Amino acid sequence: GGFAKKYKFNVMLDERGARNFGHHAIAGELDNGKYRFISKNGTLDPNDANFSGESWFTDKVFDTLDDVQKYYGTEITPGHSFNKIDTYLMTRKQMNTAFEYGLIVAKQNYHLLVNSCTNVVSASLYGAYDNGAFFGINFYFHDPTPIINHVLQRGNFYNHYSYSK
Repeated sequence: GGFAKKYKFNVMLDERGARNFGHHAIAGELDNGKYRFISKNGTLDPNDANFSGESWFTDKVFDTLDDVQKYYGTEITPGHSFNKIDTYLMTRKQMNTAFEYGLIVAKQNYHLLVNSCTNVVSASLYGAYDNGAFFGINFYFHDPTPIINHVLQRGNFYNHYSYSK
């Protein structure tokens, strides 16, 4: 019996990222204490100007969140770091679903308005906490701007599932 162990799931926001629209990504705790980082970074082809095209994404495991920050600040957006991190608690099953949904979206073609970095975060949270109920058409009922979406997610999820609870 007893309660299932909970793991830390971090929603990472760089408010100055993506030309000040903000950049959103996720980093979830694994059984070994390391962090799996999933980020949809833009378009693979620079000629697409990070508006629409084949997705450039990251799916990597790091020892610590500091290592995630270093990678982001060198390989993805040089000189930047995630300045806001919301930490949620998830069971292993929820975390696995969050990773699964996040990765599906990360791999899908990038589109600034309907399938960007912030969709990875939304898909993960809806997957973990709403059993993917919003993964279909409703999934897109969120704001495409990461900074605003972060605030919306705080209202929808953070009050219920935050690490501080």
